[in-house]
Amino acid sequence: MVVSTIYQSDKNLIQNYSMVLSYQFQKYIRYQIVEEIVRHAKIEDLSNIEPLLVKIRNVRNLKEKQPSHFYFKGKNIVHFHADNSTLFVDIGDSRTKISGSSDPGEIDDIIRKILEYMDEVSGIKG
Repeated sequence: MVVSTIYQSDKNLIQNYSMVLSYQFQKYIRYQIVEEIVRHAKIEDLSNIEPLLVKIRNVRNLKEKQPSHFYFKGKNIVHFHADNSTLFVDIGDSRTKISGSSDPGEIDDIIRKILEYMDEVSGIKG
């Protein structure tokens, strides 16, 4: 896509022209660029993080509407992305690279972030 090519050659394009471009167009450009870099994780991508998924599934009031996409009060709380062999967890608007191992420290940290974000969402929705 031409827009992606332009952006990749000048990484400041969106920042320089953000006041001129409409919000919807900025969002469209970002979506096109992100889709070239990462994609939503497929089930086979998630086989190495099953212990993490089990812990997430045990979080109270968190609903798995589709495999590895978790919602709370109708808001997307957690989902995963993949870039080649690298996995990322999106919790709210933040993206974190995960090792894909069963490291208890990493799992506990992710669960803590999920619970914090759920608390934040609860405060917003009342």
